[in-house]
Amino acid sequence: MMRVQEVAAWMRRRPTEELLAVWRENDRKKWSDTAIEAARKTLVERGVALPPQQMPPEPTPPGESQTVATPTKRPRRQRFERATAGDVVLSVVLPGWGILVGLTALCKGERKRAVTIIVIGACVLAVVALARGF
Repeated sequence: MMRVQEVAAWMRRRPTEELLAVWRENDRKKWSDTAIEAARKTLVERGVALPPQQMPPEPTPPGESQTVATPTKRPRRQRFERATAGDVVLSVVLPGWGILVGLTALCKGERKRAVTIIVIGACVLAVVALARGF
C-alpha cells in the first residue's frame, strides 16, 4: 500500500493530460480518493483550470473503508532521465549501437539520456577514426 506522499509524488510525474482524465472521469472504482485528490492538487500547482467532473463521487458505504490508497493503473514502462551505466558502456564498446540506442531514446522523449549516449558514441567514433587516419 502506498502512502499519501508516494501517491502525490507518483501523480506529479504523470503528464497533465493523464491527470485531467483522472480528475474528469472521477472513477472511484479505478482510482482512490487520495489519488484523485493528488491529481487535483497537482493540476492546481501546474496552473491548470479544473474541468467539471463527469460523475459525482460515490460515498463509501458505512462499515467499509477504502484501504487501497494506490492508483490501480501503473506506468507501462520505465523512462530513464539520465544515461545508465549500461548505456555508457555500450556507447564506449560499441559506439555505433550506442548512437542507435541514443536515437531511440530521443524518439521516446528521453532527451538528456539520448544526448549523453550520442555524444559519447560520436566521440569514441571520432577518436577511432583519428587513430586510424580516417
